[in-house]
Amino acid sequence: VLLFEDRAHTQGAVKERVDNVVRGLLEIGVRQGEHVGVLMQTRPSALTVVAALSRLGAVAVLMRPDGDPQREAELGRAGRIISDPQNAEAARDATGVQVYVLGGGGKDRTLARGLIDMERIDPDAVHVPAWYVPNPGLAGDLAFILFTGTGDRTLANRITNRRWALSAFGTASSASLGSSDTIYSAQPAYHPSALLMSVGGAIAGGSRLAVASEWDPEIFWDEVRRYGATVVSYTWAMLDEIAEAPPHPGEQHHPVRLFMGSGMPAGLWRRVSRRFAPARVLEFYASTEGDAVLVNIPGTKPGCKGRPLPGSAEVRIARWDPVNRRLVEGDDGFAVACPKHETGMLLARVRRDQIGSGDGFLRGVFEPADAWLETGDLFRRDIDGDFWLVDHVPSLIRTAGGVVASGPIQDALGTLDAVALAVAYGVRTNDGSSSVPCAAVTLRDGYELAPADLEAALVDLGDDGIPWVIRVVEEIPLTTWYRPMTAPLRTEGLKVGGKATPAWYWDPKKGGYRTLSKAAVERLLAGKA
Repeated sequence: VLLFEDRAHTQGAVKERVDNVVRGLLEIGVRQGEHVGVLMQTRPSALTVVAALSRLGAVAVLMRPDGDPQREAELGRAGRIISDPQNAEAARDATGVQVYVLGGGGKDRTLARGLIDMERIDPDAVHVPAWYVPNPGLAGDLAFILFTGTGDRTLANRITNRRWALSAFGTASSASLGSSDTIYSAQPAYHPSALLMSVGGAIAGGSRLAVASEWDPEIFWDEVRRYGATVVSYTWAMLDEIAEAPPHPGEQHHPVRLFMGSGMPAGLWRRVSRRFAPARVLEFYASTEGDAVLVNIPGTKPGCKGRPLPGSAEVRIARWDPVNRRLVEGDDGFAVACPKHETGMLLARVRRDQIGSGDGFLRGVFEPADAWLETGDLFRRDIDGDFWLVDHVPSLIRTAGGVVASGPIQDALGTLDAVALAVAYGVRTNDGSSSVPCAAVTLRDGYELAPADLEAALVDLGDDGIPWVIRVVEEIPLTTWYRPMTAPLRTEGLKVGGKATPAWYWDPKKGGYRTLSKAAVERLLAGKA
């Protein structure tokens, strides 16, 4: 049922390991409902401890090795942390809470001062308290806490048992997962798509789960062949390395029928579909809060998030003011539903049994006494009724003339064959009153980019929706879950390009892009377009 580093673990062996970890948790005093931090790299131990916490009825707070341990522990209200050996000392130093070490060693290892080794616990010697009942969680109970964003924008994503089951069975159904499938997962356990789709889908579909030893184009096809993977899960730009890697012998007549995940850029989606046909892409969207889940089952519209997953929350797109960052009300005081093609805030309906149990619910939105939750994501619907993500509210760029969405810029630049990845972001002007809309792209090997290419790709956005500066960069930074990061590029500011990394700015008088000069940088930072 579980494959890792060329070893197959049977269902019985996995169950025994989970039971042993449950006894270890009981020995250290973990109780039902307690919030316990889990800080581990991608490894079977991470999945085991999450399963054990769920069986005990505790809440697993899945912390990220490249996140802020102190902030995530505070947001997740974790009173103790279970870590692998690699992250244990950092967790202890950053949080000050008790850290326990699980996995990666035997009884004779020596740990740093203050760390407690759970591998030394003899499960057979543990006294099981009378209150312990396996799997006590109810559908509405909190099961997991995951995190999105970085720094001050770190947000806690609270997952109930109902939400996990909805995603797990929805994934299994949408991907037609069965006992003949093996899901190859390289996502870290702390990413929502790993827990909800890869692990959840495998359990709900009765499929095998193959955990990648590392994400590397050199070994990807070898492991796909070795494990017989039929489904490959991804997050964000993870597949870019595979799509751009030299041809591999194992790629010919490969067994993969499906790539499933969330956040794949539209341009990368097209490259993956072309290169690895007949395999298709199954893209999901899930709101950070609430039960909104969208899925693009046909996979014929790259970048599209599809339609609501059956059983998930009802969603509507409401007219939204990006300047004042609030819903637009009609004459009757209710929110205004957006017609097709209009961008607005995606709202998720709150179930009756949830009303009063959480913060941030909006009441009386479309009718008296109804309840909705703002997802924080801007969407539009096309003529067929399919949903398209336009932007995340924190990614909007406030310029001197209004607000520019980053999503359409990234999608437009991604249509160019020369572009591997594209991001859009704002750079503050000198007085800090507004931002200069910018874009950065990486190029595929053997390709070049010219101003005419950029102008053609961005023509449909209009002068008010395009980036004023476009840079070619050698690399776009990625998180450990392969989400492009704009903060480092924003910190660099506006830079004049070089031969291999040219940069251009929009000249409104010419109506086109020109080579970025120091004089142009000074004008732009002074707030003069």
